[in-house]
Amino acid sequence: EFLKTVKEVIEGGYKQKFDAIKDEIDETTRQIDKINREIYELEEDTNGEIITEITGRKKIKEGELKDKEDELGRLTESMEEGIKESIEKLKREEIELQVKHSKFENIKTNLGQFKDKLEGFLEDSNNTINDLNGDLSELKVDQTIPRLDFKLQLVAIQKALELIPQRIEDVTKQIEKKKGQLSQLSGVEKTHAELLEEIDVINTDVKALEQQLKELEKKKEKIKSLESLQMEKHKALLSKYWDWREYYKKVIEVFSMGKSEIMSGIDFKSSIYFDKDRFIEFGSDILDQRKINIDGVEKSAEPLKTAITKDALEKMVKSLEEFIHNIFENKKFLKGTRTSYDFYKWTFDNYFSLSTEVLFKGTSMGRLSMGQKGTVLLKLFLAEGDYPLIVDQPEEGLDNKFIYSELVKAFREAKKKRQIIIATNNANLVVNTDAEQIIVAEFENNEISYKLGTLEDLKIRENIMSILEGSKEAFRKREEKYGM
Repeated sequence: EFLKTVKEVIEGGYKQKFDAIKDEIDETTRQIDKINREIYELEEDTNGEIITEITGRKKIKEGELKDKEDELGRLTESMEEGIKESIEKLKREEIELQVKHSKFENIKTNLGQFKDKLEGFLEDSNNTINDLNGDLSELKVDQTIPRLDFKLQLVAIQKALELIPQRIEDVTKQIEKKKGQLSQLSGVEKTHAELLEEIDVINTDVKALEQQLKELEKKKEKIKSLESLQMEKHKALLSKYWDWREYYKKVIEVFSMGKSEIMSGIDFKSSIYFDKDRFIEFGSDILDQRKINIDGVEKSAEPLKTAITKDALEKMVKSLEEFIHNIFENKKFLKGTRTSYDFYKWTFDNYFSLSTEVLFKGTSMGRLSMGQKGTVLLKLFLAEGDYPLIVDQPEEGLDNKFIYSELVKAFREAKKKRQIIIATNNANLVVNTDAEQIIVAEFENNEISYKLGTLEDLKIRENIMSILEGSKEAFRKREEKYGM
């Protein structure tokens, strides 16, 4: 978070890019979860029981159809050819009219939906155009975007919608007429017409069941497509973390440029962290531990843990593929109360984060003393920005040798670009940082007094010698430095 406030990082656009990668990671995580849920829902729709049930119903209907066709065949053997053809013609005409009626109803629905869609698009687009034109006007750009107008299309759609009901009514009357003609039949002719009606109904049922099976096959193909996308998105997720880590290095490079003296001893380390504990906890919750133990769950994570430490992106992807292959072996151990969505959520969830660490001379912040931690933070603040900086007793918890070797050089370099005010009891920080202005504060007889001067002022030097710890050594080092 500190680096995001650095002037060079912000002005160079690095913060925006860094945040953009994080946003891409969040969006990819959401996309993966959406795919997980979609696969689960499709699997529920296409499970074996549903397919078996529909296939069974289709076989029954096909059996009924054969029986009716056989019955019709026996009946027609005793009928005169002309009567048979007349009945079949009436029935065929009725069916054609029914199909026509259905098409009219469909086009009526489609036209209404398209009209609503077109009007919605028109409203949204023109609102956007209004906003853009407002921005152009505000910026005094002498250009406007014309509003959209689908008047011709909308008028034509409305006219079609007004004509269709009459056509539907005409077809309905024709259907009723054919039905009336068929209802007037009697005896063998009536039986023949009824059999044709029953065969038509059964045929419609068989076609509907065939269509359902085709839709289920399409859904199964969709599952395969989504599974490939699921894997690609998971690779993309880890790849984006890879990019994020590399970009963090670029941000550090920008921040550290030209500040080697101030930042001496400080290093930055970044890595992709895998939350193994959360992975194991999630897996233990959804898998039947009578069939697989914790060690088995943990073992499943090894390729994923290895993937994030790979130096080459290609090797990382290979380890990721190994992880997916291995973990799917555990799907058969899913608890009965859990779903495949839970399994996909566990497998493809985002267990990663960008881990960043600040090191001082190879030692992590957690292992430094309080004084050393303060030194690291102070160096970071000295390296950032050009605004005045007030520092209160930076020497606390540090010995003179450390102060001289680490802080003095940093202050001396930083003050070239900014004003630094230090409140200190340490002579090294006064003398060897080449302070331009010194204020000596004394408390005597319940009064505070101040003396102002420079290092060349003998009285100020005397005050420093009498008050500050290590002052003789500090002046000796300064004299050696300047050959005094």
